Amino acid sequence: MKKRTMIAILMSAVMLVSCAKAEPEAEPEDETTATTTVEETTAETTVAETEATTRPTTAATTTAEPTPTTAAVSETKPDPVDEGSLHYDMFMAKVDEIEASASGEYTYAIRSIYNYETRDYYCVLVAFRADEITSYAIFDGEMVVYEEEDLSSDEIDYSHTYDEIKLMPCLFDTRLTSLQLTEEGTDWNAAVGIADSIGDGTYFGGLVALSDDGTRALIEVGEIISFDREMILSMSEGDSIGYGDFVIDEIYINGEYVQVNLASEMYGYEFHLTDHDEADPSKLYLCGDSEAWCMTNMVLVEVPVSPDCVESDTYMYVYDADEIGYNDREITGNPITDSYFWCCLDHRQFGPYNNGWYIAGAVIEPVTIQNGEVTQIHLGFR
Repeated sequence: MKKRTMIAILMSAVMLVSCAKAEPEAEPEDETTATTTVEETTAETTVAETEATTRPTTAATTTAEPTPTTAAVSETKPDPVDEGSLHYDMFMAKVDEIEASASGEYTYAIRSIYNYETRDYYCVLVAFRADEITSYAIFDGEMVVYEEEDLSSDEIDYSHTYDEIKLMPCLFDTRLTSLQLTEEGTDWNAAVGIADSIGDGTYFGGLVALSDDGTRALIEVGEIISFDREMILSMSEGDSIGYGDFVIDEIYINGEYVQVNLASEMYGYEFHLTDHDEADPSKLYLCGDSEAWCMTNMVLVEVPVSPDCVESDTYMYVYDADEIGYNDREITGNPITDSYFWCCLDHRQFGPYNNGWYIAGAVIEPVTIQNGEVTQIHLGFR
């Protein structure tokens, strides 16, 4: 069957990235230590002890060095992300404070977590330095040190520099990964870097967020590993394709459709070359057996959307027009906000609307960048 859908990309929650990070968390165990001495203490003492065992402590603000120790895990969750700019500004101010204490020594990540009880999202800022990990979250409108039970030191691999994290226009889960191949092997969870710009060209990947006026997009994109179609079809079984240790195992042609199965000892997985409906017809593209296109040079970048952008998507096959109000929408003249996909945003959000941005998940196959702007984009259902 012809492979038409680009799957994978984000493990976050397009993927990005993404569904696994939005899984409801397990219910916390009931705290009992603060109530065992009620009869032996005054009401004031009990309240004080309860707060000491269930609330995080305020992060240090009187010294340049952030508090390295963490507080006890709270029995309540952090505040849900504010829909305005308040929480975004607080997170970025904390990043500035931490960086000022030891410039260049920290890297940062933002975790976006779904709260099953309240059916909303809260965010956590994580700062890494050597063996030190400190998390911060907002409780009752105040940024405090926060201990996370499920935080692993391995997550430093998915953190970003100060300059990179400051490029982010909104709060979302920045721990994006993708399947990437090199000529030396396979990286199943390659960290996706943050860039301040991207060159003109055609890219594939995922949509992470859209500004609420449809004029800017936050995208996670790269290039699919490709080979000259004519060259590959001139080869025979057992020939090397010139990438890693891949050799041709079988060539299957059915009309215009081509699939070249590959054999490899290095990569330990089944791969093949095939065509892509939305890409260069003179190329064959490397694809995993699960229909995941093999990407390279993946980056997360914010780009402006041209007023003349041509948008297309497959969401009309998923959502009924009347259900999403497409037929009653107000026409704005903007190609993004007038699209079928835009009407589906309320149904397809992967995170909290904040700072003027919708967190959205969709497959990009592909996006064309010209003169630094998005001039064409096709969004597939994820």
